[in-house]
Amino acid sequence: MMGRPLYKYALAVADMTLVYLSFAAAVFLYHALKGLRPDLWATPLLRQFAFFAAYSAMSFFIFHYHNLYNSRVFTTTLRQMGLIAKSVLALAAGIAVLSFALKNSIVPASRLVIFFFIVISTASVALWRVFVVRPAYLRLKWLMNGRNKVLVIGSDSANNLCGSLPSSSVFKPCGFISIPPGAEGRPAPAELFDRVRGSVERLRPSALLVAYDGQSYEALFDMIEACRKLSLKVYVYSKLLNVIPEYVVVERYGDFTLVDISPEARTSLSEMMKSLLDRILSLASIIILSPLFIMLAAAVKFTSRGPVLYKQTRIGKRGRPFTFYKFRSMYAGSDRDGWRISSTIDSIRSGESAGGSTKVVNRAMVTPVGRFMRKTSLDELPQLFNVLRGEMSLVGPRPPLPYEWEHYSSWHRRRLTSTPGCTGLWQVTARSKVGFNDTVLLDLYYLYNRSLWMDMKILFQTFAVVAFAKGGE
Repeated sequence: MMGRPLYKYALAVADMTLVYLSFAAAVFLYHALKGLRPDLWATPLLRQFAFFAAYSAMSFFIFHYHNLYNSRVFTTTLRQMGLIAKSVLALAAGIAVLSFALKNSIVPASRLVIFFFIVISTASVALWRVFVVRPAYLRLKWLMNGRNKVLVIGSDSANNLCGSLPSSSVFKPCGFISIPPGAEGRPAPAELFDRVRGSVERLRPSALLVAYDGQSYEALFDMIEACRKLSLKVYVYSKLLNVIPEYVVVERYGDFTLVDISPEARTSLSEMMKSLLDRILSLASIIILSPLFIMLAAAVKFTSRGPVLYKQTRIGKRGRPFTFYKFRSMYAGSDRDGWRISSTIDSIRSGESAGGSTKVVNRAMVTPVGRFMRKTSLDELPQLFNVLRGEMSLVGPRPPLPYEWEHYSSWHRRRLTSTPGCTGLWQVTARSKVGFNDTVLLDLYYLYNRSLWMDMKILFQTFAVVAFAKGGE
């Protein structure tokens, strides 16, 4: 993504300061109610303030986790206040846990102090953000509206819709490139890029808005890719992407939902760091989880015939095949299940789920141990060896089977322009509740917006999904 604006760092510092001051106010209020005069230089009190000065830094990570540094959130009111309350409760829960673990030697033990902290911190941060930060940010964007020109690319009816953008939006259309919604008359990708580049050089917009109300995913992604080749912010308005706002925070202007798919500022160094982190974390996980590997292997071996590990050929980055590992969760011969293969192909062709689930599973072929492993996703653990070998990443799109790859449309294949992963955005958000096309759209959104922070967030969400066995098949 583009470089992070400095005002977000300033906002983070302000948040941490308010959290710390809220703690100080809670301590003083507690002493006042008890009729005590706090000795600021007393060792226990100094320890508490020193601890909380360090602990306040946690607010940055918790607020970040709840998207509170995302302009799509801090320009809202009720939604932002709800997320602030959740973040403060998480901070308070951390204080309570540490208080118990450290036997109150540093952390305040009084539940009254923690209660005061929750109330004061939630109120102060919410008032600051809603009544100071939000109006100041919107006013600044309004003043900059003249420089925030947007070039619209799409069909004529979509252009008319963009003309009705509310005046409170930060976009000011400066030009329009008409693209037919159907296949007839639609320019080839190279011609489309030349048209967009020519208009950008002539009109000098600060952002591009793809507004498409047709039914062709191919046409939509041709327009998206043409725009992403230029170093400008790119937003998309299309009902074809309706699944994304259901599971991801996006920008809203009145009835308009805009998906940000701006070109990422990714370097070879960041790719190398991601690969190195994948290998370090996968090796550490294999070592730490080795007792669990042994127990699962024994359970598979002694409850059904066949090998412990199930090996498959899968399709990796840019169509390259590799050997994929899982704990066997089905009876031997299940990979030749004709019903499963035909149902999967039908799901890909239609773009919908088969039987109300993303995963096509013949439940009669699943072993008793396999049901548990699939529900908790523990059958996927051997893929850590694929990560260690560089064939997969911890986070990324799922690798398809060869017959699935053969039936992919060209826009489906865009999901494997990157290294496939053990877990991904749709696995931790939608799970098995969406159709095939929607899983591809969520994968592509991840590829367009991926970052180290997004990877870490998906990994944390994966732990929660596994722990609570949410949506496994």
